[in-house]
Amino acid sequence: MSGGKETPRQKMIGMMYLVLTALLALNVSKDILNAFIIVDESLIETNRTVQSKSDGIYSDFKKAMLENAQKAGPFNAKAMKVKKYTEEMLAYVKQLRTDLIVKVEKVDPKVADTLSLEGIAGKDNYDITTQFLVGGDEVAGKGAKGEELKNKLEEFKKNLLDQIDEKKKKQMGNLGFDLEDKYNPHFGRKAPWNVNNFFHTIMAADMVIFNQISLQVKNAEAEVVSILKEGIYGADMPFDQIEARVIAKSNYVMTGENYEADIFVAASSSTMTPEILLQEGADSTTAAGFEKYKGSAKKLGTEPGSVVKGVVKYVAPGAGEGLKKYTGIINLKNPKTGAVTAYPFYSEYMVAKPAAVISAEKMNVFYIGLDNPLSVSVPGVASDNLSVTIAGGTLQKKGAGKFMVRVSQQGKVKVNVSAKFGNSSKAMGSMEYRVKKVPDPVPMVAGKKSGVIPKSQLQAAPFVVAVLEDFLFDGVSYKITGFKFSTVSGGIIEEAPCKGAAMDEKAKSILAKSRAGQKIYFEDIKAVGPDGSTRNLPSMIFKLI
Repeated sequence: MSGGKETPRQKMIGMMYLVLTALLALNVSKDILNAFIIVDESLIETNRTVQSKSDGIYSDFKKAMLENAQKAGPFNAKAMKVKKYTEEMLAYVKQLRTDLIVKVEKVDPKVADTLSLEGIAGKDNYDITTQFLVGGDEVAGKGAKGEELKNKLEEFKKNLLDQIDEKKKKQMGNLGFDLEDKYNPHFGRKAPWNVNNFFHTIMAADMVIFNQISLQVKNAEAEVVSILKEGIYGADMPFDQIEARVIAKSNYVMTGENYEADIFVAASSSTMTPEILLQEGADSTTAAGFEKYKGSAKKLGTEPGSVVKGVVKYVAPGAGEGLKKYTGIINLKNPKTGAVTAYPFYSEYMVAKPAAVISAEKMNVFYIGLDNPLSVSVPGVASDNLSVTIAGGTLQKKGAGKFMVRVSQQGKVKVNVSAKFGNSSKAMGSMEYRVKKVPDPVPMVAGKKSGVIPKSQLQAAPFVVAVLEDFLFDGVSYKITGFKFSTVSGGIIEEAPCKGAAMDEKAKSILAKSRAGQKIYFEDIKAVGPDGSTRNLPSMIFKLI
């Protein structure tokens, strides 16, 4: 069941399976059966992950066929064969699982298809499973479904390896399938693969093995189609992947400034110089779509030294407000074959007047129940010509560009700014802020949270205060609304519920009788914050000295 490339997760699952199988020789307890369920669910999830990887590769084949069907066609045809072989193999394993459940559970095949391992009553059955997968000849394992499964896997492995060249075949080895006969300590000699895997294994173990086999099948599929995908690009270029990229210093340009962007190929070679054609004011993301612009397109990188490691700089003036688009083609000529491959690119940038500057004066968070200061300004625009609104809260103007924000619900709010230019108004920008509750305070008595305290110090400051530690807002306070004061004296608990922040007379009387070494408890401490909500604060324990 091992071999090939496995992720740490797959290795862990395989190790768990071996341990669980060994435990079966001792006792099939409920805990062991539950452990098989856990492993089975992990395998199912891993199967989904590997399937997603293969699906992504097949999507890349579709894209390659659209861009260059002549080049990608042979590799795509082989990939489709791999997909067909994989689907057939997975369908066979699924049918094998269904047939075994039907025999063990005595249910209709349609019902069997809906049962998970957890829903199978005969999880600990091994007589029927052994007969089904190993057969009557326990040593040879001939004529049973397990032998048929092995033969199917051998055929599947051969079919997949036939899709790649001899060099890759040697690298791939057995594609993760170890189907050889191996020594079996139960019989004292070599035994076939199906005997070693299914002899006297319980139903739960068999279900896990089926999912493990499905995972091996999908892993093999992913490995082979990955190699085929590499062939599309590796056949022409001295590197595996190549992609057109556009990196701009900024996609937001002020009026009068220049827009600058680096247009380059992700992989470069000293033997290849790209030809870059660019059309301003147009958009296209395919080589075919760019054909109509070829006649009027600018040619970049023609000056000596203007292309450095496949990168050419594009500079455009920031003239005229609005969205600016451009598209182009990077043509690469293979130095060995002379073939030219086109890689399209597309990008856009915005030209605008100076944008709004919005900043929270204290932090990037608005707090519920507080006046949150906010400053808003737009360079070159008077504050009287600014319109500031908030979605999800309220604003109160406090002066030129100064506001107080009030919010009531956790989540996010957005501040929007527009500016008046003559008889028209233009949106200048917006910014989202997080909305949070004011954090819980820390209760203290006589400046301490807990620990050792002189009795006289506690008597001198007989009240609880709520302190907001490391909170940036000044003047924010919590009001203590009550707590329970208690101690243990002579094995008897003495306590006094107190309202407000101060110890009441009963609590003071209890404290007065307390002696050094006694522990004093402040529990059930409650406080009301600036947002009006009641907070339950942690307890405090002091030891009198």
